[in-house]
Amino acid sequence: DVVRAHLATETSSTLVTAVLDRTLGPVRSRTASPDEVGEVTTGVAGACLAGLALSPDPEVAVALTRGVVATARDTDLLERWLATGRTDEGVDLDPSLRWSALARLAALGAIDGERIEAARVADGSYAGDLGAARALAARPTSAAKAEAWAAMTEPDVSNRLFESLAAGLWDASRPELCAPYVDAYLTQGPDIARRRGQGFSLVLGRNAFPSLALSADQRSRLAEILESGDVPTVLARQWNDALDDLS
Repeated sequence: DVVRAHLATETSSTLVTAVLDRTLGPVRSRTASPDEVGEVTTGVAGACLAGLALSPDPEVAVALTRGVVATARDTDLLERWLATGRTDEGVDLDPSLRWSALARLAALGAIDGERIEAARVADGSYAGDLGAARALAARPTSAAKAEAWAAMTEPDVSNRLFESLAAGLWDASRPELCAPYVDAYLTQGPDIARRRGQGFSLVLGRNAFPSLALSADQRSRLAEILESGDVPTVLARQWNDALDDLS
């Protein structure tokens, strides 16, 4: 309600970014119930579009555009922005915004793997490879989620690729689709952390923690694993923080 009432008229890009990060991060993924996720997402999209309609300064407009491409359900709008390379209000889509829009379209089931691969080839950069990995993982199918988790558990997967895959894998609006990989993440996480070391453990525990509402059983499982004392220190610190938030 606060976002709906005030985000559109906020004049600080720093505050807009902070509010969106908080609302689309902890609030949507840990506070909102699965039934409320859609309402939160739609509310943020509407507030961001309302703000863009007020012709804010360029930095605020970019921040609001990032909010739209992360939440919009209007596939026609996203496709129009991608086709023209800019929003209806004149914000140019940089590569990051383009890939965020493609990932959103993928999560909505509006584009397939061929479209994503074509975009990756056209991009031709490592950032494009990461964007494509995220978009492929975001597709709302069991096969896409299985492929994403398989790639995340490759022995030599890089920190950045792991994080990008996780960003696409977790979907707060479809917890049942992600449930097998929440369980796999909790079960396999300590072994992955031991094998990959402290730097990777930080990414594993902080950046790749499931960004969706955990069930009571999943929270209990996380607590049991931590109580076992068999979790490497860096990962245990991140997981304990997450458990505190969830509780």
